Amino acid sequence: MKSLRLPVAGLLTLYVAAVSGCQSGSDLPQAPLLLAMEAEVSDHLDATYKNLEHSSKELVGAELGMAFGDAAMTYHAYDLPLMARKCYSRAMELDPSDPRWRYLLARIEIDIGNLQEARAHLEQLSLVNPDHLPTRVALGELQLELNDLDIAKETFRAILFKNPRCVPALSAMGKIALQQGDPEL
Repeated sequence: MKSLRLPVAGLLTLYVAAVSGCQSGSDLPQAPLLLAMEAEVSDHLDATYKNLEHSSKELVGAELGMAFGDAAMTYHAYDLPLMARKCYSRAMELDPSDPRWRYLLARIEIDIGNLQEARAHLEQLSLVNPDHLPTRVALGELQLELNDLDIAKETFRAILFKNPRCVPALSAMGKIALQQGDPEL
């Protein structure tokens, strides 16, 4: 009697084919639970999800990325960070050329306490667009929060070199000076 053994590579191929066949092309997250929300809010969020469902059937690529990003901004606005995070991540995958999704995902990561993930996103954005002031300020504030004072100081100095009246950078430099006991920063 012959044994029915498939090579490991064959089994792996079958597994990957089976799993990928079960997933939708859009990777639509589950609809959020809308319990204890006002009727108007619940209706708006339900419409947002239905629109995303429709878009996932009709759109591809960057257009679908925009639909995920739009939904993410709605979830973000209604303080549903985990749903917003899933949608921003998907928007970023589908439309990597739009820096908004990475920036907003970083803001969500900060809100939910994933500071290292947020830092990685902000650092990557800073490399791509070093002149985007909100990204640079958010990165510096995060470096300051993580107690990387010397790195934060350099980030804020670079900001102030190009934007000498940037209030968040001036404020942060004051905080750093106080923490380092150096009022002459």
